[in-house]
Amino acid sequence: MNTVNKSAVKPSAIGQQVKTMLGEKIIDTLKVSADEGALMMEYATLAEGATNKNNQLVEKLYANGKRSYHFVGANDEDKGLVAFRNQVLDYLIKGLDSESQRLIKAEPKSLKVSEQAVRTLLVTKNLPTLFGNIKKAMVRFETKALSGETEKAKPKTNEQMVHYYVNQALEKITKCKNGWEGMLKDKQALEALAVRKQVKLPK
Repeated sequence: MNTVNKSAVKPSAIGQQVKTMLGEKIIDTLKVSADEGALMMEYATLAEGATNKNNQLVEKLYANGKRSYHFVGANDEDKGLVAFRNQVLDYLIKGLDSESQRLIKAEPKSLKVSEQAVRTLLVTKNLPTLFGNIKKAMVRFETKALSGETEKAKPKTNEQMVHYYVNQALEKITKCKNGWEGMLKDKQALEALAVRKQVKLPK
Protein backbone atom coordinates (compact mmCIF):
# COMPACT_ATOMS: atom_id res chain seq x y z
CA MET A 1 0.00 0.00 0.00
CA ASN A 2 1.25 3.49 -0.75
CA THR A 3 2.73 5.51 2.08
CA VAL A 4 0.14 7.94 3.39
CA ASN A 5 0.73 11.62 2.81
CA LYS A 6 -0.19 13.34 6.06
CA SER A 7 0.17 16.88 4.73
CA ALA A 8 -2.85 18.98 3.92
CA VAL A 9 -4.04 18.70 0.34
CA LYS A 10 -6.00 21.04 -1.87
CA PRO A 11 -9.61 20.04 -2.70
CA SER A 12 -10.47 19.69 -6.37
CA ALA A 13 -11.43 22.80 -8.30
CA ILE A 14 -14.60 21.13 -9.54
CA GLY A 15 -15.57 20.18 -6.02
CA GLN A 16 -15.06 23.74 -4.84
CA GLN A 17 -17.21 25.03 -7.69
CA VAL A 18 -19.98 22.64 -6.69
CA LYS A 19 -19.78 23.86 -3.10
CA THR A 20 -19.96 27.47 -4.27
CA MET A 21 -23.08 26.68 -6.29
CA LEU A 22 -24.64 25.04 -3.22
CA GLY A 23 -23.78 28.02 -1.07
CA GLU A 24 -21.44 26.00 1.15
CA LYS A 25 -18.27 27.23 2.83
CA ILE A 26 -15.11 26.50 0.84
CA ILE A 27 -12.28 24.65 2.59
CA ASP A 28 -8.82 26.04 1.90
CA THR A 29 -7.10 22.72 2.62
CA LEU A 30 -8.41 19.19 2.91
CA LYS A 31 -7.04 16.92 5.61
CA VAL A 32 -8.25 14.48 8.25
CA SER A 33 -8.51 16.25 11.59
CA ALA A 34 -7.47 14.57 14.85
CA ASP A 35 -11.06 14.10 16.03
CA GLU A 36 -12.12 12.70 12.65
CA GLY A 37 -9.14 10.32 12.71
CA ALA A 38 -10.03 9.07 16.19
CA LEU A 39 -13.56 8.27 15.05
CA MET A 40 -12.22 6.52 11.94
CA MET A 41 -10.01 4.31 14.10
CA GLU A 42 -12.94 3.42 16.38
CA TYR A 43 -15.12 2.76 13.34
CA ALA A 44 -12.55 0.35 11.87
CA THR A 45 -12.16 -1.40 15.24
CA LEU A 46 -15.89 -2.00 15.54
CA ALA A 47 -16.19 -3.01 11.87
CA GLU A 48 -19.64 -4.43 11.08
CA GLY A 49 -21.13 -3.32 14.40
CA ALA A 50 -20.09 0.28 13.88
CA THR A 51 -23.42 1.80 12.78
CA ASN A 52 -23.58 4.29 15.65
CA LYS A 53 -19.89 5.15 15.37
CA ASN A 54 -20.29 5.56 11.62
CA ASN A 55 -23.07 8.09 12.23
CA GLN A 56 -20.84 10.04 14.63
CA LEU A 57 -18.00 10.00 12.11
CA VAL A 58 -20.21 11.19 9.24
CA GLU A 59 -21.67 14.02 11.32
CA LYS A 60 -18.16 15.12 12.30
CA LEU A 61 -16.90 14.96 8.70
CA TYR A 62 -19.90 16.92 7.44
CA ALA A 63 -19.58 19.54 10.18
CA ASN A 64 -15.91 19.99 9.22
CA GLY A 65 -16.78 20.61 5.58
CA LYS A 66 -16.06 17.17 4.12
CA ARG A 67 -18.47 15.89 1.47
CA SER A 68 -19.04 12.57 -0.30
CA TYR A 69 -17.32 13.80 -3.47
CA HIS A 70 -14.08 14.10 -1.48
CA PHE A 71 -14.01 10.30 -1.11
CA VAL A 72 -12.58 9.10 -4.42
CA GLY A 73 -11.11 5.89 -5.81
CA ALA A 74 -7.41 5.02 -5.66
CA ASN A 75 -6.95 5.77 -9.36
CA ASP A 76 -8.80 9.09 -9.42
CA GLU A 77 -7.05 11.72 -11.55
CA ASP A 78 -7.27 14.29 -8.75
CA LYS A 79 -4.05 13.60 -6.85
CA GLY A 80 -5.06 15.85 -3.98
CA LEU A 81 -8.18 13.80 -3.25
CA VAL A 82 -6.21 10.56 -3.64
CA ALA A 83 -3.84 11.87 -0.97
CA PHE A 84 -6.86 12.57 1.25
CA ARG A 85 -8.08 9.03 0.58
CA ASN A 86 -4.73 7.72 1.79
CA GLN A 87 -5.04 9.77 4.98
CA VAL A 88 -8.42 8.19 5.65
CA LEU A 89 -7.09 4.69 4.95
CA ASP A 90 -4.16 5.29 7.28
CA TYR A 91 -6.52 6.03 10.17
CA LEU A 92 -8.68 3.02 9.30
CA ILE A 93 -5.58 0.81 9.35
CA LYS A 94 -4.70 2.14 12.81
CA GLY A 95 -8.11 0.95 13.98
CA LEU A 96 -7.45 -2.65 12.93
CA ASP A 97 -5.85 -5.29 15.16
CA SER A 98 -2.05 -5.37 15.41
CA GLU A 99 -1.69 -8.46 13.21
CA SER A 100 -3.71 -6.89 10.39
CA GLN A 101 -1.63 -3.73 10.66
CA ARG A 102 1.58 -5.78 10.45
CA LEU A 103 0.43 -7.61 7.34
CA ILE A 104 -0.71 -4.45 5.56
CA LYS A 105 2.54 -2.60 6.25
CA ALA A 106 4.79 -5.54 5.35
CA GLU A 107 6.43 -6.11 1.99
CA PRO A 108 4.36 -8.89 0.33
CA LYS A 109 7.50 -10.85 -0.63
CA SER A 110 8.55 -11.04 3.03
CA LEU A 111 5.33 -12.84 4.01
CA LYS A 112 4.31 -16.47 3.89
CA VAL A 113 1.90 -17.49 1.14
CA SER A 114 -0.95 -17.74 3.65
CA GLU A 115 -0.11 -14.30 5.06
CA GLN A 116 0.02 -12.84 1.56
CA ALA A 117 -3.51 -14.13 0.97
CA VAL A 118 -4.76 -12.47 4.16
CA ARG A 119 -2.96 -9.24 3.28
CA THR A 120 -4.52 -9.22 -0.18
CA LEU A 121 -7.97 -9.62 1.37
CA LEU A 122 -7.35 -6.77 3.79
CA VAL A 123 -5.98 -4.40 1.15
CA THR A 124 -8.33 -5.19 -1.73
CA LYS A 125 -11.58 -5.88 0.12
CA ASN A 126 -11.73 -4.97 3.82
CA LEU A 127 -10.20 -1.49 3.66
CA PRO A 128 -12.01 -0.45 0.45
CA THR A 129 -15.27 -1.67 2.01
CA LEU A 130 -14.73 0.44 5.14
CA PHE A 131 -13.83 3.45 2.99
CA GLY A 132 -16.81 2.86 0.70
CA ASN A 133 -19.20 2.57 3.63
CA ILE A 134 -18.11 5.99 4.88
CA LYS A 135 -18.75 7.48 1.43
CA LYS A 136 -22.20 5.83 1.23
CA ALA A 137 -23.07 7.11 4.70
CA MET A 138 -21.95 10.60 3.65
CA VAL A 139 -24.27 10.46 0.63
CA ARG A 140 -27.20 9.40 2.84
CA PHE A 141 -26.45 12.13 5.37
CA GLU A 142 -26.16 14.79 2.68
CA THR A 143 -29.50 13.73 1.24
CA LYS A 144 -31.11 14.09 4.66
CA ALA A 145 -29.34 17.40 5.24
CA LEU A 146 -30.74 18.82 2.00
CA SER A 147 -34.23 17.70 3.00
CA GLY A 148 -33.83 18.96 6.56
CA GLU A 149 -33.93 15.46 8.05
CA THR A 150 -30.50 15.15 9.70
CA GLU A 151 -29.85 12.74 12.54
CA LYS A 152 -28.62 15.56 14.76
CA ALA A 153 -32.18 16.43 15.73
CA LYS A 154 -32.59 13.05 17.43
CA PRO A 155 -31.58 12.38 21.06
CA LYS A 156 -28.64 10.00 21.39
CA THR A 157 -28.01 9.40 25.12
CA ASN A 158 -30.43 8.02 27.71
CA GLU A 159 -30.44 11.42 29.42
CA GLN A 160 -31.36 13.14 26.17
CA MET A 161 -34.08 10.58 25.59
CA VAL A 162 -35.60 11.44 28.99
CA HIS A 163 -35.51 15.15 28.14
CA TYR A 164 -36.99 14.46 24.71
CA TYR A 165 -39.93 12.42 26.03
CA VAL A 166 -40.66 14.90 28.81
CA ASN A 167 -40.98 17.55 26.10
CA GLN A 168 -43.19 15.20 24.11
CA ALA A 169 -45.43 14.69 27.17
CA LEU A 170 -45.73 18.45 27.65
CA GLU A 171 -46.67 18.87 23.99
CA LYS A 172 -49.37 16.20 24.29
CA ILE A 173 -50.78 17.76 27.48
CA THR A 174 -51.34 21.07 25.74
CA LYS A 175 -53.39 19.24 23.10
CA CYS A 176 -55.66 17.43 25.58
CA LYS A 177 -59.28 18.49 25.17
CA ASN A 178 -60.97 16.75 28.10
CA GLY A 179 -58.07 16.69 30.55
CA TRP A 180 -58.17 15.28 34.09
CA GLU A 181 -58.12 16.49 37.66
CA GLY A 182 -54.65 17.74 38.50
CA MET A 183 -53.57 18.07 34.88
CA LEU A 184 -52.25 21.59 35.43
CA LYS A 185 -50.13 20.44 38.37
CA ASP A 186 -48.80 17.55 36.27
CA LYS A 187 -47.86 19.99 33.53
CA GLN A 188 -46.10 22.28 36.00
CA ALA A 189 -44.26 19.32 37.50
CA LEU A 190 -43.00 18.24 34.10
CA GLU A 191 -41.90 21.78 33.26
CA ALA A 192 -39.95 21.97 36.52
CA LEU A 193 -38.02 18.72 36.01
CA ALA A 194 -34.26 19.26 36.35
CA VAL A 195 -33.52 17.22 33.23
CA ARG A 196 -34.97 20.02 31.07
CA LYS A 197 -32.41 22.47 32.45
CA GLN A 198 -29.37 20.27 32.87
CA VAL A 199 -29.46 18.04 29.78
CA LYS A 200 -29.15 19.68 26.38
CA LEU A 201 -30.79 18.16 23.33
CA PRO A 202 -28.81 17.95 20.05
CA LYS A 203 -29.54 20.77 17.64
